[in-house]
Amino acid sequence: MQRRAYVPVTVRGDALGVLVVHLPADDCWTSAGTDADGAFLRESVVRQLNAVAHTLGYIVIANQRHTDVFQTAMRSAPFSLAMEIQRRLLPSAFVCEGGAFTLAGWFEPSASAGGDTFDYTASTDRLTVSLTDAVGHDVTASLLATLTVNALRNARRSGATLLEQVEAANEALLTHAQAGQFVTGIVLEVDLTTADVTEPDDHEDPSSPVALRIVNAGHPGGLLLRGGEVVDVAAAGNAALGIRAGAFEQQELWLLPGDRLLLMTDGMYERTAAAFDIRGFLGDTADRHPRNVAQDLSRAFLEATGGIIKDDAALVLLEWHGGSTRRTTLSGADVGR
Repeated sequence: MQRRAYVPVTVRGDALGVLVVHLPADDCWTSAGTDADGAFLRESVVRQLNAVAHTLGYIVIANQRHTDVFQTAMRSAPFSLAMEIQRRLLPSAFVCEGGAFTLAGWFEPSASAGGDTFDYTASTDRLTVSLTDAVGHDVTASLLATLTVNALRNARRSGATLLEQVEAANEALLTHAQAGQFVTGIVLEVDLTTADVTEPDDHEDPSSPVALRIVNAGHPGGLLLRGGEVVDVAAAGNAALGIRAGAFEQQELWLLPGDRLLLMTDGMYERTAAAFDIRGFLGDTADRHPRNVAQDLSRAFLEATGGIIKDDAALVLLEWHGGSTRRTTLSGADVGR
C-alpha cells in the first residue's frame, strides 16, 4: 500500500509546480490520521522532501535555458509574434522573495499585445523594479516596450542611478521611436543595505522605515496598504517617456514593515472592471502571500471584465518586511503563510 505526498516546488517564493511523491505506508507516516482523512508525514521525512523539491526547482530553472519544453508546456494557446516579443521582456520568475521583501508580479495579455511589462532585479545592496506601458498595440507596442525595457536594463547594468536609468530610457525613445510614440512607467529602487540587520545595537532598528525612491513618468500612481488602510501614493510627477527632453524628478516613499505597495498599468482600470473594488481586495487579502494575492487579483479582474480585456493589464505587489535577519522562510515562503 502507498500514500501520496504533495510537495510544492518553489525557488525564492516563485511557485514552479507540485512534486507528487508515492511513499510506502510505513514509518514515513505518523499514526495520526486515517486513509479517509489523510495521514501525517514525520518531520524528518518532510525535511527530506523539502530538500528534494528545492533541488528540483533549481534543476528546472537550469534546464529552461536549453530547451523550449517548459515554455511550450506553460502555454494554453499559441502566441502571436507581438506577444512572443513582449513575453521575452518579462522576468523569468514572477516572484522574488528575500529576507527584507517579497515581490510578486502578474501579467494578463489582451487579444492584441498592448506593450505592458514589468521587470525587477535584486542584488546584495538594492532592489530595482519597473512597470511600463507602451502606447499602441501589436508589434508596434511590443517593439516600443522592447526599446524601453532594454534601455532601462542597459543603464542599470552600467551602474546608472535611478534617475539616470529613466533619463536613458527617455533619450532612447526620443532618438529611436517615431513621433507620437511614448511610454508611461514607474521605476523604483530601495537600498537593501538599510534593511540588513544583524545586531540591533550596531544597525538601524528593523522596525524603522526605509526610503523607497520612485520616478513616475506619466503613469497611474500606486496604492499603499498600511495598518488596514489603503491610500494613494506616488502620483505622476513627470511627463511620459519619449515626450520631451529634460530632467526627471524623484519622489521618496517611506515603507514600514508590513506595508504593501501595489502598482498597476492602466489596463487594470478599464471601464468594464469599474465595479471591481481593488482597494477592498488589497485590504481583504493582507494575510495572504503576495504571490497568491497577485494571481487572485488577476483572476478577479478577469471575472469582472467577463474575460475579455481591451488592453494588457500588469501589476507588481511589493511587501516590505524590514530587517532581513528578523524573518525566517521555508522553501521560499514565509512559515506563517
